[in-house]
Amino acid sequence: MTCRSRLPQRGPLRAERERAPSAINSLEELLRKGSLALVAYRRHVTRLKCIELQEAINAAMRLEIGARRLWVKRIELQDATIEVTSVNDVITDLYLAFEAKRAQLAASQLAKRQIAVQIVAMVCALVTNHKSLACAVAVLNSLLPRLERAHEREAELEMALGRMVPSFLALNWSLMVAKQRDEYSMDAAVHAIPNVAGSWHDDVQVVLDGGDCFEKSVSVLHEYMA
Repeated sequence: MTCRSRLPQRGPLRAERERAPSAINSLEELLRKGSLALVAYRRHVTRLKCIELQEAINAAMRLEIGARRLWVKRIELQDATIEVTSVNDVITDLYLAFEAKRAQLAASQLAKRQIAVQIVAMVCALVTNHKSLACAVAVLNSLLPRLERAHEREAELEMALGRMVPSFLALNWSLMVAKQRDEYSMDAAVHAIPNVAGSWHDDVQVVLDGGDCFEKSVSVLHEYMA
C-alpha cells in the first residue's frame, strides 16, 4: 500500500503536458498549411496587380497616342486656319485694288465725256471769221489728244479690271477649299480627342461601394478584437 501511495499520480497539469506536443504539431501543421494558402493568395493578388498595372499602362499608352494624334490634328487645324486667313487677306487686297482701278476707270470715263462735250460745243460754235476759226482749231488740237489719252487710259483700266476677274475666281476657289480643309481639320481634331474607358458615374459608384465595404470590414475587425 505504501509503494502504491508513493507512485506519482496523473494530474491535470501532466495531462496538459502530454497533449502539448500534439497540439504544437497540429499548430505547426495549421501554420504550414496557412502559410501555403497565404503565399498562394499573395501570388493571386500579385497577378491581379500585374493585370491592373498592364491595363493602366495600356490605357496610358492609348491616351498618349490619342494626345499625339490630337496635337497633330490641332497643328493641321492651325495650318488650315492660317491658310483661310491668308487667302482672305489676298482676296481683300485684290478687292481693294479692284475698287481703286474701278474708281480710276470711272474718273477716266468722266474726263473723256467732259472732253467730248467740249469738242461738241466747239464744233457747234459759230465761226464768223478767221480769228474765231483759228481759235477753234487750236482748242480742238488740244482737246483731241486729251480725248485720245483718256480713251487709252479707259481701255487700259478696263483690261486691268478684266485681268483681275480670273484672279477673283481662282482665289474664291482656293478660299472654298481652305474653308473645307479647315472644317475637316476641326472635325478631325474633335474626333481625335481620346475617350477614357468606362463611365464616370460607374467609377464613382465603385469607389463609394469600396469605401462602404472597407468601413464594414473595419467594424467587424473592431468587434472581433474587442
